[in-house]
Amino acid sequence: RQSFRTGNEDAMADAVQARPYDTIILDPPRQGAKKLIAPINASKTSRLIYVACDPAAFARDAKSLTEANWTIEDCTVIDLFPNTPHLETVAVFTR
Repeated sequence: RQSFRTGNEDAMADAVQARPYDTIILDPPRQGAKKLIAPINASKTSRLIYVACDPAAFARDAKSLTEANWTIEDCTVIDLFPNTPHLETVAVFTR
């Protein structure tokens, strides 16, 4: 049986600690997922897919994740908005 949850940072911080999820898909706003990193690190989840629109926020969050024994398995940059400076980064973290 598959299930999923969506919500704001506060709801998701509680949800990721309430039960183990196989995968978390995280697509935070431009400022990143600073409030969710600690709950994700404390969770039992073994796979995280992180979609980021700001390279600096992604770098900050990726540093916190890798310091908590997450490993970047794959990472790609996607140009969803041609002719603009905006890029999306999609990274798969595992532990």
